[in-house]
Amino acid sequence: MKFLSPRYASHAIVAAALLAAGCSAEPDADPAQAPSSGASEAADASEAPTTEAGPVLRSEVKGLRIVAASTVPSHPDSGADQCGPQVDGLRSAAAKAVQAKGWNVTGEAAVGGYDVVSFVGTTEQGTSGSCLLTEGNVGLFKGGVLKAIAYMGKGPGTTTSIGSLKRIEGNAIRILDGDFVPQPLADIRFADNGAVTVAALPKSDKVCGGEGTLPNIQSMPINKAHAVLVKAGWVPSPSLPGDEQRDDRAAELFEKGIKEAESCSGTGFGYCSFGYLGRAGRLSVTTVGDAEWPTVASYGVTCQASD
Repeated sequence: MKFLSPRYASHAIVAAALLAAGCSAEPDADPAQAPSSGASEAADASEAPTTEAGPVLRSEVKGLRIVAASTVPSHPDSGADQCGPQVDGLRSAAAKAVQAKGWNVTGEAAVGGYDVVSFVGTTEQGTSGSCLLTEGNVGLFKGGVLKAIAYMGKGPGTTTSIGSLKRIEGNAIRILDGDFVPQPLADIRFADNGAVTVAALPKSDKVCGGEGTLPNIQSMPINKAHAVLVKAGWVPSPSLPGDEQRDDRAAELFEKGIKEAESCSGTGFGYCSFGYLGRAGRLSVTTVGDAEWPTVASYGVTCQASD
């Protein structure tokens, strides 16, 4: 389910600004350090300083690009933030430097030898505390220096933007879009040989140190997600404190066989919550919408404590 603003697709992709400001599509071609027109072209190649080779970059996901880059420019619109800070207490020097350039940092993680930072140019306040994020990028930094940038390319039908990121198990992060109800777009995976790949979402994820397997149920109607989860060993197990009764919406889903239904919101996006138990821990699922079978908006596992 999408809740796109009419202005969502009208923003210029900020990667174009990044490239124009000095980011390069080739690891060693930094316009800021190009020789002047009067520089000699007869220098002995053996005297040229060696440069560190950039990472091998590739994208397997249509619309998402990743290129070598070296500079994050200042964001030109200082009044484009309607939602306030998206992350409290930035940790890495890279994230702080991006914020100082006028961008809104939406996530950071240390993975694959990089400080990975997601950042957006504009935010738009929505209902129920939601926020639309546009002009989004994911930067890969080493030692505070930008090495590569991932972004959503322009093209027919492009109606989304990178919004944020979250750390997942393995040498990877997950990119989320910037919609009012965020959806995952792809993973960035870091290989031992240094290669960096923007990869399609897997059919399932390992969770809790590999103790459990969690199928990809994103955007599924809850009745289908229920069947997929039960088949994968997740047992419906709602968590209702005390004698709390289900609200009408949750009770309706319960009567239709979704015994994991816990509660639903009667306003805004119509969120509903559901609970499951598995060998790895407790799974919480949130759906959105007022259809007969609401669709999965997000989910996550709280791992059980090891003995």
